[in-house]
Amino acid sequence: MHRFLTWEFRKPYINKLVDFFCKVMTFIFRSEDIAGWVVCIFLHYYPYFYMLLSIMVYPIAPWMVWGFIITYISNIIFHGCVCFRIERQLFHDKTWFGPYGIMEFWGTEVVTKNVIWAFNVWTKFMFAIIIFKFFVLKQVEPDFRLF
Repeated sequence: MHRFLTWEFRKPYINKLVDFFCKVMTFIFRSEDIAGWVVCIFLHYYPYFYMLLSIMVYPIAPWMVWGFIITYISNIIFHGCVCFRIERQLFHDKTWFGPYGIMEFWGTEVVTKNVIWAFNVWTKFMFAIIIFKFFVLKQVEPDFRLF
């Protein structure tokens, strides 16, 4: 039973899913480069930036908490960001780390170990903001339904 939870078991299925998604996006946009940028901007950066900005600025809403949890769990399941995997395949660039490239400006080498560290720090920071706003400031939208 635990075999299903191992990365070695999940990896081929995840690779097939990424391959299929890349083929669909390439078919739609007729170019891997354009498909890669569409994935980057509209399926990765914009939704995630909107969620993070909303968490910081607005009262906590259920969609923010669910979005944060789903993002965190998907990073665990996919052994990293699935969008990075898709973008790397579409761009044919195994060194692609997207917005984590900003770490170069801080003098930090952009490698997997450092990206994982930055993701963990950022996740804990955002989780602290959610907890602080939810429990300390009691900033919650009045209608707190799950869906």
